[in-house]
Amino acid sequence: MLTPDEAARLLRVNRKTIYAAIRDKKLPGVLQLGPRAVRIRRSALLGSGLGQPVGSLNRSGV
Repeated sequence: MLTPDEAARLLRVNRKTIYAAIRDKKLPGVLQLGPRAVRIRRSALLGSGLGQPVGSLNRSGV
């Protein structure tokens, strides 16, 4: 389980990107533990596609 800040460091993205993905429900494995406590499953995060260079996506955009 990772905090949003830890997830941002792991994926090498800005923490605002993580929070936006959480808000937009585009990030899998998010657990809302309380009004301000959020944790993200590491295994779900690594398969999410966030933090990948654009060129690493296949031609279908997936």
